[in-house]
Amino acid sequence: MPLAYALELELDPGQRGYRGQVVIDVRVARPVGAIWLHADELDLERAALHQGGAVIEVSGHDRHPGAEGLVRLALAGPAAAGRARLVIDFRGRYQDRVGVFRRFEGGVPYVYTDFEPIDARRAFPCFDEPRFKTPWAVSLVVPEGARGLSNMPARVREPLSDGRTRIRFAPTRPLPSYLVAFAAGPFELIELNGTSVPMRLVVPRGKAAWAATAAATAPPLLTAIEAYMGAPSPFPKLDLVAVPDFGGAMENPGLITVAAHILLADPARPAIPQQRFMALVCAHEFAHLWFGDLVTPGDWRDLWLNEGLATWLADKALLAWRPERRPELDQVVAYREAMALDRALDARAVRQPVYGRAALGAIFDAITYKKGGALIAMLEAWVGEDAFRRALRAYVAEHADEVVTAADLMAAVQAVSERPVAATLSSFLDQPGYPLVSAETRCSPGAHAGEDEGASVHASVTLSQRRYLPLVERARAGAASPDPTWKVPVCVRYDRGGDSAEACTVLDQPSATLTLDTATCPRWLVPNAGGRGYYQYRMPADQLVALARAPLDGREATELAHTVRALLDSGDLEVAEALQVAGALAVRSERHVHEPLIELFSDMARYLVTGAQRERFRAYLRRLYRDHMRTLGVSPRPGESEEDTLRRLALLGFVGEIARIPEVVRELRASADTWLRTGSGIAPGLIEETLRVVAATGDAALFDRLERELRDSGRDVTRQAVLIAAVGSFTEPALIERALDLVRDTDLELPLRYRLLLALLRRPRSVPLVLDYLRAHEAAIADSDASRMLLLAPLLGAGLCSQRGFEQARGLAQALSRRGAIAPERLSPLLSQSELNMRTCLAFRERHGGLDADFFR
Repeated sequence: MPLAYALELELDPGQRGYRGQVVIDVRVARPVGAIWLHADELDLERAALHQGGAVIEVSGHDRHPGAEGLVRLALAGPAAAGRARLVIDFRGRYQDRVGVFRRFEGGVPYVYTDFEPIDARRAFPCFDEPRFKTPWAVSLVVPEGARGLSNMPARVREPLSDGRTRIRFAPTRPLPSYLVAFAAGPFELIELNGTSVPMRLVVPRGKAAWAATAAATAPPLLTAIEAYMGAPSPFPKLDLVAVPDFGGAMENPGLITVAAHILLADPARPAIPQQRFMALVCAHEFAHLWFGDLVTPGDWRDLWLNEGLATWLADKALLAWRPERRPELDQVVAYREAMALDRALDARAVRQPVYGRAALGAIFDAITYKKGGALIAMLEAWVGEDAFRRALRAYVAEHADEVVTAADLMAAVQAVSERPVAATLSSFLDQPGYPLVSAETRCSPGAHAGEDEGASVHASVTLSQRRYLPLVERARAGAASPDPTWKVPVCVRYDRGGDSAEACTVLDQPSATLTLDTATCPRWLVPNAGGRGYYQYRMPADQLVALARAPLDGREATELAHTVRALLDSGDLEVAEALQVAGALAVRSERHVHEPLIELFSDMARYLVTGAQRERFRAYLRRLYRDHMRTLGVSPRPGESEEDTLRRLALLGFVGEIARIPEVVRELRASADTWLRTGSGIAPGLIEETLRVVAATGDAALFDRLERELRDSGRDVTRQAVLIAAVGSFTEPALIERALDLVRDTDLELPLRYRLLLALLRRPRSVPLVLDYLRAHEAAIADSDASRMLLLAPLLGAGLCSQRGFEQARGLAQALSRRGAIAPERLSPLLSQSELNMRTCLAFRERHGGLDADFFR
């Protein structure tokens, strides 16, 4: 097993590859004639084992046929049990997106790394498994004019005779191979203030001005996490590196890499959503300094420990830093995104054995990150916030620099709680899906909800559980399929004579009764107090309507808004009942409540409302949303909150296209006309949405005008992007065909034509025509640089609600996969999710088609 590494690499971003030497101190458990380690796509030039003053040459090497990157080093003589030093000289090539890779910014090359989960073996020979944590001493040799960076501060800089510089970095704390990181290139460095350890932003040359928002965001988030953990960052410096054309972020201690489009913001076009996403990503990566870096799961099956804890702690930091942004409501939305995957009959468990690159790639999903975070939040709420903080601090103190399993976290939490932590958490980790908890309030004879409130009654809530499945999945499972049982921490909040009270239990049987401490029959009851349990609830329709009118907190109201659609999809709620609940919730101001309601109302308008009902339905929606728009206005108001700005953005398309509030549509059309004539008249963050709404209700004359503007826009890429989005938003079939004609028009630059395809794929009415086009041009699209971008849109963004449409999208995706656009193992879960969404949509149409006209009277 490895004990320590010394790694030296000669990195020249201007070359196609690099060379290096790795020295690994090892302990040989027993006499051997060969050593197995990982080295993938590397040229091993020379290797030898040094032991007891002797040098044992490596006489040859071969690859294991059944394991990725596993190499056998045959020794020229036997190695004895005990300590030894393995020295390997090697060459490597810069990869495309993983391992050691290059990126160009302004024509200038830079070198970066990304090793999680098993790509360190593509960078240097190593024992590439997370259970091996050792110190690393890294040295880089870089050309003149380039900076070299790694996890630790530079300790020695040594000029070489050829103009290059050798940089020796301080040894790391014990790290697994996937957390080693380095970078090279002519970076600009921005020093940040107000942090417990030195912090810098590392950006490509010429991008320093784009780092201003990150410079203001990162330090307070690190401080917030340190305050929660009760300790400063466990690593002596922290660089945040902006990586062009990168997929996300990576928590390398001391050298966190973040996609440039996330970390850097155009100072001329500030955007609230991008600022918030940047903060979320930074907080998540900072949380990893403790969970993942300092304390590391020793097996990939426990990846959720890294990602779940980081997801949860990031929300904590955001709430401490900017509570007015309502991150606790974003948390509910994130957990619902996990439930969208977890509702599938063949969903995977959070914790399961993982073997091979394909299986490893599949676990970096919402089940690991967002379900993992939801389970941590549920656990915290169950044992108590203060007790849980003590448990986490003890867990980190006990296991710093070590590898852990889920059992270690459970033991730490169990030490501060008398509740059955391990059994409860394991029931959610080791089986897929989540429970549907039925809750029905009952009162003793003689008093009913809202009657005879002075009478003393016995009140209780009857609970039961089964697996939540949409109707289509339950039909697939069959009546004979047994329902699993969870140990569900259920906490309810209920009306107690005008105040509220809570009661909690562990629902570990198919059914149970929970007594409520009240002398009157509760007028309402929240089956998931604070929205912190990872379960779906249902209740009788009259009690659900009463709940929608109750004094709910923001989390509970957001949870209820999502519950309406979930119960429609599972067949536990009828449309008229759903409209009553949604209508009662629509008076609230929270954006997070309105977003699922808007999605529900929009789907009803597309799939359920026909003929004469259409105008009645619009009138109903206008009654719900006219006052919201009067309060917000179509244009931003001086000094308004970020949440009001985002709420307007969320509502604008809905009230303009679906509800079609006349005064809103008129104002949007006037604003669009002014902008097209003068380039002003619309707030920067609303230009694209305004033009989309106007186009969606527009005619051929507007199409002509937008097309002329597009062709006359010259090299103004920002204006082109807005105009393309608008051209792709028309809903009349003839105008959709004209938009597709533009896609075929070679006078337009190829990137613009692809952006137009993406815009069309966002519109359910244009999806069938676009899929026909994509199928006809499959080969050209698959061979283009845009294929990755186009692949996800038909599957995840196209609103497929027909078997034919799904089959077309699946055929296109598979063809793209065969041409290398996406690995088959990454495509498979996307296809499964897309198919479930399609079948659920079809079931929604078939079960609920034709709204009850009496409701609108």
